[in-house]
Amino acid sequence: MEFVTRVFPGKTDFLDLKDTLAADLMKRALQVDQNFPGLQEAARQGASLNMTQLALGLSTYVNGVAKQHGETSRQMFPGADIEAITNGVHAGTWTSPPFQQLFDRYIPSWREDNYSLRSALGLPAEEVWAAHLIAKHDLLETVRQKPV
Repeated sequence: MEFVTRVFPGKTDFLDLKDTLAADLMKRALQVDQNFPGLQEAARQGASLNMTQLALGLSTYVNGVAKQHGETSRQMFPGADIEAITNGVHAGTWTSPPFQQLFDRYIPSWREDNYSLRSALGLPAEEVWAAHLIAKHDLLETVRQKPV
C-alpha cells in the first residue's frame, strides 16, 4: 500500500481526539479497495481504529493551532512530533511602524512573543493616541500618492 504525503492539522477539540472507528470500517476510512490481513479477526475481538493515531501516523507534518495546543498535544501523544502554529497575524509584519516603536519601548519581547501584547492595555493612552494619529497620517499619505 502506498500513501501520499498528508498534513494533519491538530485543530480538533480535545474531547474529540480519542474518537475511534471500528476496525471493519478501516477500508472506508482509508478509501482503498484492499484486504487487510487479520482485520476481520481483530474486529471480532473488539479492536478499534483510533483515527487520531491513524492521522498522526500517516502525516508527515502535525501542528497544533497555538503554542499551548501544541504543548498539550505533545503530552497527550508523546511519540508524535507535533509543532505549533499560532492562528492569527504575524504581529511584526502587520503592526505599523509607529506602533512598532511604541511596543519596542514598553513591551520589548512583543516581536518574539505575541502573547506579551496583552500588556498593551497598560500603555499610556496619550502615546497610543499619538501612534494612532501618525499611523493614520501615513496611511492617508500612501493613499494620496497612489495613482487613480
